[in-house]
Amino acid sequence: MFQLVPSEYMRKLLEEKGFTFTDFQKAALIRNAPGRSWEEKLEALRELAGQTKDEKLRRQIEERLWFEEEAFRRFKDNSAGRYVYVTVEHYEIKEISFGFFADYEMAKEHVLKAIREDEDFSGTYFTIEKQVIVRDKSELIVKDQARWNTYMFPEMAEEEEEYEEYEGYHVSSVRFDKEGRISDFYTGEMSREEIMTVDEFNPERFEAPFFKIPFEAPLAAPVRTLSNPKGNYEDYGILLCDTNDWEQYMRDIEERKRYVDFSDVQVEVYFLNDYGRWSHDHINPLYLEIGVKPENVTDEREKAYVRAMEAFSEYWRYSITDAKTEDKTAALEKAAIQTAKAYRDVCRKYDAQKMIHRFGVDESAETIDDIMF
Repeated sequence: MFQLVPSEYMRKLLEEKGFTFTDFQKAALIRNAPGRSWEEKLEALRELAGQTKDEKLRRQIEERLWFEEEAFRRFKDNSAGRYVYVTVEHYEIKEISFGFFADYEMAKEHVLKAIREDEDFSGTYFTIEKQVIVRDKSELIVKDQARWNTYMFPEMAEEEEEYEEYEGYHVSSVRFDKEGRISDFYTGEMSREEIMTVDEFNPERFEAPFFKIPFEAPLAAPVRTLSNPKGNYEDYGILLCDTNDWEQYMRDIEERKRYVDFSDVQVEVYFLNDYGRWSHDHINPLYLEIGVKPENVTDEREKAYVRAMEAFSEYWRYSITDAKTEDKTAALEKAAIQTAKAYRDVCRKYDAQKMIHRFGVDESAETIDDIMF
C-alpha cells in the first residue's frame, strides 16, 4: 500500500503524539489520496479489505469496488452506438476537443499519444468525455445529474429526480495525469439507488468522513503543498493558521454539531499568483510540508517569489506580537505589498519575452501591456 501521509513533517508529529489511524480512517485517506491514480486507490482498498477486521468497513469497500468497476464497464460500453467519446485537452482558461471516437479504447490511445508527445505536459490535463448523440427532440430533455447533500440539507431528502434541457454536458468522463494514468473518473450512468448505496455524503461511510488529527505549526510558516504540486517554486505558500487556531477550529466543529466531511480537515494557505495577489487555498495538513521554502533559487522569478514570501510571512508573524508598533506594522505591510508587485512585474516581463519568442513580436516589449492589441 502507498504512503497515506505524504508529509514527512506530519508523519513525525503524529508519531510524537502517538496518533494512529483506524482502518476506517485509512480507507478515507486512500479514497482521497492526492497524486494517486484511480486504479492505485482501488487496489489499495482491495488490500485493506483483505486485512481489516472491521466487517462494516469491509462491506462498504466491497460496495465501492463493485460500484466503480460497474460504472467503468458502462462507461466503456457503446455497443448500441448511442455515444461518442470526445478527447479534450484542458488549459487554464479554455479547453480544446481534438478527437471523436465510437470506441473508448481508440479514444484512450489517442489521448495517451497526445500525452507522450506533450513533453512538458503544457495542457493542464486531458480527459475523455462520453457524450450522447442526440437523435430526436425527445432526447433534448435529460436527467439533472446534480446531487444534493441531504445530510447538510435534510429538507432536500424527499426531492424527486429533476430533468433539464440538454446543453451538451458529458454523460461520464475520465481524466488522465501526465503519466497517462486515470486520475479521476466521473460517472453519470448509475441509477439513483446504486449511487445511494455508496453515498459519499453519508458520514457513516468511509468515502469522505471528517475526523480529527493533531496539528501544530506557527502562524505564517512557509509551506509546500503536496496535494496538487506543480513541481516548482509555485508549490510554496504561507500558512495562515497556527496551533491555537487549529484547536479552536476543532472545538467549533464539535460545539456547532454541523455537517462536516473530509474536505473540512483543512488549514488556510496563501499562494502568490502572477498578478501579485495572495490567494488562499484550503489544504489538508497531511499534504503539507511545514517550515520549508524554495532552495537553490536561480532565476529572477524564483528570487522575486521568495522575497515576497518572506515579506508576507514577516508581516503576519509580527502582527500577532504583543510588542508591535503601528510604524513597524505599516512598514512591514508596505514591504509585503511592494515585493508582491515586484513579483507581478517580473512575471509580466517573463510572459512578454515568452510571447516574443513564440510569435516574434516587438523586441523592445518588456511587459504584457506592450504586446496587447
